Amino acid sequence: MINLILKVKYSFNSVTYLHKSPSYNYMNHLDDFKIIEQVLEGRQEAYAILIERYEQLVFTLALRMLKNREDAEEAAQDVFVKAFKALSKFKGESKFSTWIYRITYNKCLDMLARIKRQPAAADIEELTHMNLGEVETIVDKMELEERNAQIKKCIERLPEDEAFLITVYYFEDKSVNELVEIMGLTESNIKIKLYRARKRLFTMLNQILSDEKKRTYGEI
Repeated sequence: MINLILKVKYSFNSVTYLHKSPSYNYMNHLDDFKIIEQVLEGRQEAYAILIERYEQLVFTLALRMLKNREDAEEAAQDVFVKAFKALSKFKGESKFSTWIYRITYNKCLDMLARIKRQPAAADIEELTHMNLGEVETIVDKMELEERNAQIKKCIERLPEDEAFLITVYYFEDKSVNELVEIMGLTESNIKIKLYRARKRLFTMLNQILSDEKKRTYGEI
């Protein structure tokens, strides 16, 4: 991934000098709210720490929705620029991560509407019906590296909003209430989407595991 700090730095006067500053290590140990205070007090270079903390995740979330690396990089850059410009409006009523994820989600929705890209979801209905409990047991027995690779492939095939939801809920441990704030949906809608996304994900994993089993025994 193109280093977002190198791209976004041109929006800020002194962000490139942060790593040369003796106070970098000190600020790097501050929580998000303290760093935001530093930025709002005039130390704009401190914003680079927030970029470093969240650039990979913002890019990953954008990639999950946009399905295109260049679009995801563009979206991520715009997210950090927009967040910086609106930083004075951040009231601290939620976590900074929740706020930046909401900006990311809305930015990706705007880009999808602009480029009129259709969701690249798999044809789930044609996949084999499965028992979620059985699939979860099989997945638990998979090697960690293999499991992560297969899950990533499946997430990439989910519709944009479900890919975003699964990533934030399961991999970033965001609560349903935080997802309500991020995505602007009701609690009931979030729970329904989570159920559907989880079912799609495990259905695809089941199909992959079934194919692997057939190859192992020479059936295909």
